[in-house]
Amino acid sequence: MSNTEIAAEVRRIIAGALFVDEAELPAHLTQDTCPRWTSLYHLTVVVALEEYFGTPFTTEEIVEMTSAEAIVQVLESRAPAPRSDSVRTS
Repeated sequence: MSNTEIAAEVRRIIAGALFVDEAELPAHLTQDTCPRWTSLYHLTVVVALEEYFGTPFTTEEIVEMTSAEAIVQVLESRAPAPRSDSVRTS
C-alpha cells in the first residue's frame, strides 16, 4: 500500500470513527483542527485503525497519533497490511 493510499484510508477511517463526512475534514487534519476529535474519539480512531490494519499500537504510538500525518508515519514505520476482507477488487 502506497503512502497516498495509506493516507486516504486513514482519512476515511478517521471520518468514520468521528461520524463525520470525509469532505468535512480539514486538509491538515489534527486533533486541534477537528473539534470532534476529542480524547474519547481518539480511542475510537485508534481502535478503528487497529482493526483495519490488523495491528495493535503501543501507548507511545497512540500518544503520538495526533494528526492524520502522524498516523501515516506510525503505520509506515510498522509496514502493516490491511485485512484481506478489506481489500477492494475491481
